[in-house]
This record gives sequence, C-alpha cells and structure tokens, in this order.
Amino acid sequence: MLHHVRFYLPEMYTKLHRILFLDDDIVVQRDLTGLWDIDMDGKVNDAVETCFGLFHRYAQCKNFSHPLIKENFSPKACAWAYGMNFFDLDAWRREKCTEQYPYWQTLNENPTLWKLGTLPPGLITFYSTTRKELALPECLID
Repeated sequence: MLHHVRFYLPEMYTKLHRILFLDDDIVVQRDLTGLWDIDMDGKVNDAVETCFGLFHRYAQCKNFSHPLIKENFSPKACAWAYGMNFFDLDAWRREKCTEQYPYWQTLNENPTLWKLGTLPPGLITFYSTTRKELALPECLID
C-alpha cells in the first residue's frame, strides 16, 4: 500500500512546492539542500536515469503488443531510479499527474498493459514530465 502513496504526495502535502522522495533503502551521505536550487524546466520529476542495458528500458516492463502502450510510449525510453525522485509539486498539480495514475491502473485491471507493481504505472504517469538529469549517480552504487 505504501508504494501507492507516492502518487498522492500533492494531496498529502498541500502547502509544499517541492519534495524529495526517497525509498527506505536509500542512504544519504551528504547534504542535499542544493537540490532546491535546481531549475527543473517546468518538469514534475527530476530523477537519475538508469538506462544501463536493456533491463531499464520501457520495453522490459510494459506490454508493447497492446495498442494503448504501443501508441503512447517508446519501448526504447529509459527508466529512472524510482526510489529517488525530486518532485515539483506545483508542476505535478498543473499537469494533473495524480489523475493519470488511477486512470492507467483502471485500464490495467486484468493486467494486460503490464505485470503487477508500481514501477510501470509510475513510469507511465511521469513519462513526459520527468527530467532525468538529477546529478546523483553515485547514489546508485552499492
């Protein structure tokens, strides 16, 4: 259930403009206050791109034989580190991303668009609103 909470951050934190979302397995080893100075170019999400190899491409987690997926997304699109996101909540509200999440979840009731999990609908929800330039790749190293 907690994995779904991330899609309702703007409703939970109505007075915030930006928020750093970290999964519980992320270890912070330095001051991250500089993130608040990032120009996100109007995007909702800034994240670390994880496009090393085929595993982290959209084709690996979505059913591209389904017309809805095939028509709306590129199988070669790169994913991002889903457990570390810097969100502009004002842009999120403007883009109505929270409404996109249940819309796609409902379309995938049987599941024919993707297998279960929150990564595929997250990648769909923030597909065109993610700036994959967060300069923290060292956070991905074990």
